[in-house]
Amino acid sequence: MSFGLSKCDAYLELYIMVIDGYPLNLELYANGLFINSVERLSIRCKREISFEFNMKDLGLMHYLWGCS
Repeated sequence: MSFGLSKCDAYLELYIMVIDGYPLNLELYANGLFINSVERLSIRCKREISFEFNMKDLGLMHYLWGCS
């Protein structure tokens, strides 16, 4: 999954790729990683990242930087 990721020029913590016509966004934040995509791509991305890194899936995000 790491192949094909493009770093965003305007926002250095954002990586973007398109798989099967659907965007996959990875955003690094402090010691976390936010994944934004359709469900099947998010699941695939989390599975592949977990092969390389020890991680915990905290589920869907409901609160972000003071916004709920």
